[in-house]
Amino acid sequence: MLHRRFSQSVLRQRLSLLHKKQFSTSLRVSSAAEAQEPVSLERQDLEERLEELQLEIKKLRTLYGGKSEPDYRLEQAFEDHESLRQFEESLSIGKPGKKDLKQRLSGTKDGEHRPRGVPYQDVFGHGPPDRLHIKSYSYKDGKYSGPYNGRATRRPDVPRLSHNLKSVLFRPGVHFLKDPRTKTYNFSTYLENIVKYENFDFDKVQPFISVPKDKVLLNMALRHGLSYYSSTSSMTPILTKFYLLLNNYNGTKESPRFEFPRFNRTVLELPASVIVSPKGKKSKAGKSVYSVSSDKSGDTEILLSAMGHCLEAFLTTTEQDFKNYLLDNPESSKEAVMNDQNAYSYISCGKLLMRSQLDCYQDGLPGTGTFDLKTRAVCAIRQDRLSDAANNTYQIWRQSGPYESFSREFDDLIRTGALLKYAFQARIGQMDGIFVAYHNIRKFFGFQYLPLEEIDRIFYNDSHVQAKIINDKVKQKEVTLPEDNLPQKVATLQFKASLDIWTSVMDRAIADLEALGYKDTAFRLIFSWKAGDDKKGSKLYASAVPITPEQEEELQTFSGNFQTSFKEDITQEQRAKNLEHFRKELDKLNLSLAQKAPVLGYTIFVDQFFNGKKSYKQHPYPSCSADHFEVKYKIANPICSQPGDRNTFTRDRYMDAMRKVSSMLTSSMQPKGTDKSKNSNVDTNMKPILSPNNSNTSLNSLFSKIETSPLTVTSYTTTPSTSPIYEVPRAEEVSSLLRKRVESKTLVMLVGLPASGKSTVCKQLATFLENHDYKCEIYNAGNVRRQLRRTFSDADFFNPDNAAAQEQREQFAAIAMEQMLEDFRNNRINVGFLDATNTTRRRRDKMLEIVRNCDVSFSNVIVLDVSCTDQRLLTFNVNGKTANGDYTGRSVAEAIADFKQRSSHYYKVYEAISPEELEKASDVVSTYISIQNAKNTQSYSIISEKQHDEVEELFSAFAGNYYKMHGERYHAAVDSFYKLSQQA
Repeated sequence: MLHRRFSQSVLRQRLSLLHKKQFSTSLRVSSAAEAQEPVSLERQDLEERLEELQLEIKKLRTLYGGKSEPDYRLEQAFEDHESLRQFEESLSIGKPGKKDLKQRLSGTKDGEHRPRGVPYQDVFGHGPPDRLHIKSYSYKDGKYSGPYNGRATRRPDVPRLSHNLKSVLFRPGVHFLKDPRTKTYNFSTYLENIVKYENFDFDKVQPFISVPKDKVLLNMALRHGLSYYSSTSSMTPILTKFYLLLNNYNGTKESPRFEFPRFNRTVLELPASVIVSPKGKKSKAGKSVYSVSSDKSGDTEILLSAMGHCLEAFLTTTEQDFKNYLLDNPESSKEAVMNDQNAYSYISCGKLLMRSQLDCYQDGLPGTGTFDLKTRAVCAIRQDRLSDAANNTYQIWRQSGPYESFSREFDDLIRTGALLKYAFQARIGQMDGIFVAYHNIRKFFGFQYLPLEEIDRIFYNDSHVQAKIINDKVKQKEVTLPEDNLPQKVATLQFKASLDIWTSVMDRAIADLEALGYKDTAFRLIFSWKAGDDKKGSKLYASAVPITPEQEEELQTFSGNFQTSFKEDITQEQRAKNLEHFRKELDKLNLSLAQKAPVLGYTIFVDQFFNGKKSYKQHPYPSCSADHFEVKYKIANPICSQPGDRNTFTRDRYMDAMRKVSSMLTSSMQPKGTDKSKNSNVDTNMKPILSPNNSNTSLNSLFSKIETSPLTVTSYTTTPSTSPIYEVPRAEEVSSLLRKRVESKTLVMLVGLPASGKSTVCKQLATFLENHDYKCEIYNAGNVRRQLRRTFSDADFFNPDNAAAQEQREQFAAIAMEQMLEDFRNNRINVGFLDATNTTRRRRDKMLEIVRNCDVSFSNVIVLDVSCTDQRLLTFNVNGKTANGDYTGRSVAEAIADFKQRSSHYYKVYEAISPEELEKASDVVSTYISIQNAKNTQSYSIISEKQHDEVEELFSAFAGNYYKMHGERYHAAVDSFYKLSQQA
């Protein structure tokens, strides 16, 4: 109880100091009487807080039987101390009430400054954002805390593996069902034929109990005085975001911290959303207890999810017992099969109670003896959702290789974030590991057991630190090296830190919503991760939107209004249309919720300390197990967008996050048999567009309204809402396609003036290609310039008459090109984008000459010409440009003025691509693609006799469907921008 005693002592000291408190003359208190009133208020508040602490200590003593509570749970004393200091400072201006808070939601207006001597307060009365929450952790303590510590006992009531599969648990590596060399079966031949889902009686499977409906979980939280309760499936998406934050993940560079396949963009960019809803009140304190459940508004029922329940029963019952689950077995009863099926593990950490379903148990395993059971479909099925998965013939027949191998599937487990999610589930359930069964819906191919410590060594290892530890032991002549348990300890303590920060965010949101009049109200909580760079670490964005019980019910049942389930007897084309309709209606629902209520926005930053010293490494990591670990996190003061406010920044960020979520409904759609000739946007026989110079629009007219625009910075980003329509390869073609993808190398050279949308198109195209399993990377010349110059590059730096600057800019582009070529040489990427203006023929010739003379053999070299000649679009784009790295710390007006002058320099020397230039470059360039005003697109093949490969087909399909995928939404954003402009 050390920290609680510390907290009490702080309170007593402050109470005694109140009698001697003297107000500074800088506060300009008019009289002693005016000073006395707030002092009495403060004394009363402190006495009440001391009484609350004493009651809480009694409760904890009763709960723990006099034992001291672990340090990390009682570090709240630091926050108590901080909140008291903020309250004391607020005496000078008085504590704001709810009405005052609502009036201050938009923050300080432009040009206003906080008077000297008045302490900082945000819109909710919080103190300065640089005051950090501090949590201490010790690597010597690897146990969880809470009323369930030590109750992780062995569970013989949990199902066990059948068909002699338990042998896999005690033998490392992957084990074939049927040895490919000798054709000998290692396990029962019964596993070679999986039952069809049409024959399985899903009503005989114990139904999943959602968190809000779990009365046992609620009562347990109430009984032990906890504030929140949740389950593994609801928590893992957000825990993934905290992994990215705490490790400052960066998959674009080689690092000893991330020596595993890079996460795909879905893991990095897809927001995680939960519903936090009050379900009861603590008897003594009278505070609400909240359920934290996954947001099901965008869920669809797919075959793989349904088959998971079937396959788990298939692997944990004998051949005879499994017949009871079949529809054609009249002798089995539902009650007999469902009896005693689900077993759960419960554990708490801080204020949060967690539930985990236990899948399997086996004697001889360490700890509780339980483990998680996962059935993993092959990549060809997961990447082709709309094809008939039940008839897929893709197989796994070898241990390693780029395709049809276990190594390929394991890499995909990591790349998609599934293995990290499995690790979180095992840690919450106090399980020993994960049992993975690989299949293609029709048959199993092999089995693998992954202990949790082995997974931790993948995600929480640092090869440099491990090498140093081993070298030190060798120097000390220690023959037996210590067990490699540092990654496991790092994983455990980062897990605790994640839960601490998460619950603090929920505490903050609940308090702020209450200040706005939304007491004991459910709310939607969305987390998005923002990658850092070499200078700044990554951060998390959190958005909170209050919802009524009726709105909560509508969200959680919304997907049932659309025929999208695999069980529906409809064609694939009709299902695709239904999914698109589902996406649009979900966007409308999300927008309506944000328009009816305030949207709170928070930003979370973290710093990590080892042995009291801040770590300045890009990826903080301890040097040994004895290090003391400290996390200091900051929840930046909230920004709030109220209905009708001009300040829509928070609402726009929230809607952008929700659009990314809804876009997943259609992002993997690949309908077959569509005639490309029906697409009016693409014509491969047309000549390339030679726009801006062919247009009569002048630069001055394009920028005429930008300088006087009253709007603040606005940006537009999105993920693909639907994939282009093209012929999907069948299963027998997948092997050859995967082989070609591994060997494929495509270089894309961007061409376009500033603010034309080059970088946005580039990111969208890279995301699209990565969804089709191509490794992509963008090499931005502007980022190279900012990293190397480290000073502000004003408009004069881009003046073509500035010879020295001109030479430097060409060098920066060449450096970006060389970085890309190096990654091609090392087979890190399949597609590389040179994101630079390349507006002169001389620059383009120079870049293509580098390609001609390099030692990389390219499958394709594509020129992507992006132009913007529409004044409305350009105004929107330029307004968003003011937020990039070149204008940090500068006002919008200054940024626009500088950007206009910079663009004028580019416009003077701009040379549009001509057919003659393309013909001259035909020895290198294979395809020219043009996208104008995010609407008019053309694809032009330079080498007519060259046989088109899949990459070129994907590029052409992307261009042909660009308006439907991105342009339509982009134009809608521009329309909204101008409506706001007219209102302003």
